[in-house]
Amino acid sequence: MIARVILVVIAVTLVGTGVAFCGVAVYLLLLPIADAPAAAALTAIILFLTVGAAAAIYLAIVHWRSPTLAPLHAAAPVQSQDALVSALTQLAKEHPLMAVACAAALGMSDAMKRKTR
Repeated sequence: MIARVILVVIAVTLVGTGVAFCGVAVYLLLLPIADAPAAAALTAIILFLTVGAAAAIYLAIVHWRSPTLAPLHAAAPVQSQDALVSALTQLAKEHPLMAVACAAALGMSDAMKRKTR
């Protein structure tokens, strides 16, 4: 138990240090483009959005693994796959990069769903 706590503290410290260095790097990259307060504000917005996105992904995964929820694919897997393919096809015509990102996310979620423990 104590070893886990120590490892978590070390991991949080390393991640915090990495985020701090990324923040300084983004600030220094924005400094030639904007004045100091604008560069600091943009850096803070970028870091807050990144942390918010990471928190949302983490909460989605925790919520997805919740045993109280019924699986979404149990109703009609063949029909849902066909609907998904047609939706991605329609999206690819208008926004090809977004369709690739959605297909990658769906593939990753399907791989996580099939993973046995």
